[in-house]
Amino acid sequence: MPKKHSLILSQDHEFKIIGVVSPLVAYRLCYFLNKALLLRLARIMDLPARESIDDGYQLFKYTDHKRQNNWYLISNKLESQLLVPDLKHIDYFLLADGLPHSLTLEKVAATIRKISLVQTAQTIHPNQVKGVTNLFDDLEMHLIFIEKGKKHLRLLKFPSLSEKNQT
Repeated sequence: MPKKHSLILSQDHEFKIIGVVSPLVAYRLCYFLNKALLLRLARIMDLPARESIDDGYQLFKYTDHKRQNNWYLISNKLESQLLVPDLKHIDYFLLADGLPHSLTLEKVAATIRKISLVQTAQTIHPNQVKGVTNLFDDLEMHLIFIEKGKKHLRLLKFPSLSEKNQT
């Protein structure tokens, strides 16, 4: 009898999430977050929107190699679409993957609230809000897609020596 395989998806994400409400455009908010939290958020390929082919939600990333963690800033609004519809009032999500032990989510949110043009920053518990786990899954798939594309580009730019010798 053939073996039956099943895929079990784990809902345990390492992401900690803070919702930010601010009238600032994304790159200006990144500037202030970088100063306040000592980050270096930089824009990467937008997170694709489900209903739109051309546009995507603005996405910024910073990898802290010393503390071995990642930070992401994602816009929640794209014209009339919302990334997480249950959180209409949130403009941006700041995600921390592997928050350092010296920092708590509340300390980070309090620091963000001190930025002059930030109206509020609140911690969000993923299990309590519908759609946040989908955000995590979409982000992880998007990051895998980006890494796969980078590897493909490296192969195109730098063919191996054996490939050069064959031509």
